[in-house]
Amino acid sequence: RPGGGNRPGNGGGWGGGNGRNSITVYRDADYRGQSRTFNGEVANLYSSGFNDVISSMQFRGTWIACTDANFRGQCMTFDNDVRNLDRWGLNDRISSLRPAGRGDRPGNRY
Repeated sequence: RPGGGNRPGNGGGWGGGNGRNSITVYRDADYRGQSRTFNGEVANLYSSGFNDVISSMQFRGTWIACTDANFRGQCMTFDNDVRNLDRWGLNDRISSLRPAGRGDRPGNRY
């Protein structure tokens, strides 16, 4: 499992919503369609209306996207905006997101 000793949801780990890390997700490729911005980890995108529908992302910082809730399933680290998640095999498959911690490297798969 990725990450240091911090537990999701404790407010102090993996970004903690401090404004340094933010991500805007879009339903369609090329940053189009309905969007939503998150300022910290989201263990389960179900209640946000963005579970398994994200096709592109713009963000500040380095982020980890996972195919299952609670940062499980296939996870990948990103540090550049993504115009189309199909390239990574994650189009319409993301169920959780979190800012990366120390030791998480861009391009890593978990």
